[in-house]
Amino acid sequence: MVAVQAAGGIFAGATASCITTPLDIIKTRLQVLGHEKKPSATNVVKNLIKENGWTDLYRGLGPRFFSISARGTSMILTYEYLSKNILTLVLQFCC
Repeated sequence: MVAVQAAGGIFAGATASCITTPLDIIKTRLQVLGHEKKPSATNVVKNLIKENGWTDLYRGLGPRFFSISARGTSMILTYEYLSKNILTLVLQFCC
């Protein structure tokens, strides 16, 4: 059962990192360009793809994947453990 929960955390982390990495790349590029040029998100995406292709949108995916997957796995495993054992832990601590 723990393996299924851990796999769920890894899968959730992978999904989250694949969705949020390109969005963070676009957001960061917009912040760096500033308000003077007033670029749109569409123009930023077009320029990123023109410069280096689709891979530029996923730059930094590896470290983000591992950190979010580790966080998701630990959160799910902690939640499952505490939800099944909280009453026992509270009774041991209080009594």
